[in-house]
Amino acid sequence: VAQLPANRWGCYDMLGNVWEWGSDEYRKESNSARPIPRSDKGVYRVLRGGSWAEMPERMGSATRSFQLPGFAGPEVGVRLVVSDVV
Repeated sequence: VAQLPANRWGCYDMLGNVWEWGSDEYRKESNSARPIPRSDKGVYRVLRGGSWAEMPERMGSATRSFQLPGFAGPEVGVRLVVSDVV
């Protein structure tokens, strides 16, 4: 952890560890896949950021994929975030 320099926002190790679960559902609309707000209609949930198992070009912060809720694997995880905004 923190063996490389922090990014411009002071965060370390943000990319390339594991895909991060999101709460957005993932649907294809108009021939392009994009995350949309969660509802009871969608099946898949968004995964973002890529993992250690991906090619370097698939490890950007804007990279998105999808999976069924409850999917588990060595390349999927979560990132806990604490906000100091009260």
